[in-house]
Amino acid sequence: WVRTLPFDLSFSKSRPTCPTCRAPISNVRRYGRIINKTTVDFVNQKFVISQENEWRANQKRIQAVAELVEQSETPEEKEFRNILRQVKKLQDNLPNNVRSPSRQLYEAYVAAVERHNRMKPQQILPLPPPHRIDTKQLCRKWLLQGEIHQIRLKICSKFSNLLGDQNSVECKKSYDSAAKAFNEAIAVASEGQLFRTASEADYSLIKLDLVWFHALFQIDRSEKRPHIQKSILQDVEKRIKARLQEQGQQQGQQQTAEHEEMKMILEKLPDWFKAIEGISDTEISMILSAIGFTDAGFTGQGHWYNCPNGHPYLIAECGGAIMESSCPECGATIGGSSHQLRADNRVSEQIARVRDRVAQQ
Repeated sequence: WVRTLPFDLSFSKSRPTCPTCRAPISNVRRYGRIINKTTVDFVNQKFVISQENEWRANQKRIQAVAELVEQSETPEEKEFRNILRQVKKLQDNLPNNVRSPSRQLYEAYVAAVERHNRMKPQQILPLPPPHRIDTKQLCRKWLLQGEIHQIRLKICSKFSNLLGDQNSVECKKSYDSAAKAFNEAIAVASEGQLFRTASEADYSLIKLDLVWFHALFQIDRSEKRPHIQKSILQDVEKRIKARLQEQGQQQGQQQTAEHEEMKMILEKLPDWFKAIEGISDTEISMILSAIGFTDAGFTGQGHWYNCPNGHPYLIAECGGAIMESSCPECGATIGGSSHQLRADNRVSEQIARVRDRVAQQ
């Protein structure tokens, strides 16, 4: 015996077994290092497979809850609480341990070396080189957390009437948490040179900004809202065009679903910019005069409403919603059923204010 030889990676393809009973060989000092290395590689493979299965299962759960939120229009209190429980279950199902067995072995070895150096300073052992972090698993954990917080944001904006006065605070908290998670995924993926994962996280951040843009219609009534929304859309437009240009420069790449989705977003941006501008009080006065706002059919409270994207519309007669339709401006669903307005539609406070002012003149 002269020195330690490097591991032969060919032994890592399969675990050495006994030629007689085919049981895995262990506790053999002569080939201990090779067997231990093979064992660690085998356990790592099982870890990767289990993480992959868990990732797919979590993706399906998140998709199911997201569809449940989209389909729930005017939920009862019991149904709404059930949605919140489903979201909490998603958070509880997130993987706690994303450290591979080799990573845990490395940390144990470093701890043993540091303990030895403290106890025997005259025999200092060098620390091993840094272990490559389990980048992919950590990125996926951040992506899952971001998607869960994005669902929370959708719930807060869509069912604000069920959440009370703290709704705007909860919306902002959910948005900040989701943005932090996606940014962490981008940072970890970039450091680990997982550029495709970093690109996926960046696109998730773009879609999060669009969810936040629509949420502001429901939670922010201040004068600063149009400026904030305009800034969001300008940033989204710039980033999407950059991504499309980058994908176009890659020769021979087929157009993916993400590519088509980004093109659809660009087509909708003019309507969203128009929704931010809204209509002036003078225009509202002219509209009210044209339809005869003093008539009994149009003086009741709450006849004028806004679609999820802020476009105003009118329900005549009693003003109660008895059917659903599509917004002529953006195509979003408006109205409701059984004289109950959809949760993502709102009474138009601007038109109500102008109507009351004109009526007093």
